[in-house]
Amino acid sequence: MTDVVKLLSAICIVGEENTLEKVLEAITTAGEWRGIERFSPIVQGLRDRSVQLQVACMQLINALVTSPDELDLRLHIRNEFMRCGLKEILPHLTTIRNEALDIQLKVFEEHKEEDMMEFSHRLEDIKCELEYPFHLNKHKIRIECPLLGRFSIIQNI
Repeated sequence: MTDVVKLLSAICIVGEENTLEKVLEAITTAGEWRGIERFSPIVQGLRDRSVQLQVACMQLINALVTSPDELDLRLHIRNEFMRCGLKEILPHLTTIRNEALDIQLKVFEEHKEEDMMEFSHRLEDIKCELEYPFHLNKHKIRIECPLLGRFSIIQNI
């Protein structure tokens, strides 16, 4: 399994433009055929006692999570891994003293933080776009009322 996982991660990283899509499609098909979550076998590999397999699985996870150009796809894949059990396994993996595994865990965390920053900036941009008209567009409304006469209201819209 270690060799297959290493090979898949290398294919994802150095493959052509649509290679990642093909790998994800194959993983999805295998999961559907077996009736399991598509990333479950990879997460199960992290539970194995073999540190080499754990390193290879983290390499594949990093390849799958970091390869897409689109932030939405990266977030989707990462969140799917977390729901498959990666969230519970990560604290245990950090206690294992292995340089190669530590590097892969560091890569995972760094890319996760970068994506969270990009997502945060996107949310701030959306928030600003939504708030902008409300803060800067003040309209003066003149109202004529037979009982009260003429008066003006400055309204934030």
